[in-house]
Amino acid sequence: MRKGISLPINTIIIIIVCFLVLLAIIMFFTGTFSPAANTTKTESELRNECWKWQRTLYTDTLSSTEYPLLNTTFNNITEAKRYCTGIEE
Repeated sequence: MRKGISLPINTIIIIIVCFLVLLAIIMFFTGTFSPAANTTKTESELRNECWKWQRTLYTDTLSSTEYPLLNTTFNNITEAKRYCTGIEE
């Protein structure tokens, strides 16, 4: 391979990498990555419900009015308690 050909190939590769980085920056600032923010908000709300449920020493049932996210996220009380305590039983 001749040396004169390697310069344009390297230049094309650098241009492609710069384009991908620019595209990622544009996606970040336009909100394309916002599902991660929604996940963080939901996680925070789940932890808040866990905290409220913990204050009852986990004696309350998972009613849909008091703990709507815990009720819809987990199938039963045992799974919800594992999530809230972080302990596998």
